[in-house]
Amino acid sequence: MAPIHKAILTTMALFVGSLLLVGGIVAGLSFIPKSTQPQEQHAPDVVVDQGDEDPSIRAARQEAMARAVELADDQTKARKSGLSLASYKRAKAHAIDAYAACVAAIKEAARYEVKTNWLPDFEWSSDGETITIIGHDMHLQNGFGAISNEPYTCEWDMKSGKITNVGG
Repeated sequence: MAPIHKAILTTMALFVGSLLLVGGIVAGLSFIPKSTQPQEQHAPDVVVDQGDEDPSIRAARQEAMARAVELADDQTKARKSGLSLASYKRAKAHAIDAYAACVAAIKEAARYEVKTNWLPDFEWSSDGETITIIGHDMHLQNGFGAISNEPYTCEWDMKSGKITNVGG
């Protein structure tokens, strides 16, 4: 028998043997009595959904949990950015306004065609009075007709609601 055929037969034998081994293990597990199978453990403070809870109560509890998670996330981000929670929330509420004003200002200043992605792709930061937008979703055309993806920055004053600086 040729050595190549011997290697193929050996590989096939190992494969079939491993399938039989796995099949035997799975078959053996199905015959273990339920009392000896590991039981799912729940933390004592977790409420297990019994399915008979009023849907409005469940929805209210889920909404409260979502608000608590968002508040914790906002507190962490405010602390990292050096802002008070109120200043951070104010900037967060106006970030999309700053983004829209930034895109409009760049389109107005551009000499040639400007396209943006369908979904906005930007980051923002704030010092408490201005919001800085750093965008990655703008495609600018040059004088030769070539289009390239260009990052851009804008600063938006929260008091006046206007762009104070555009860069790109």
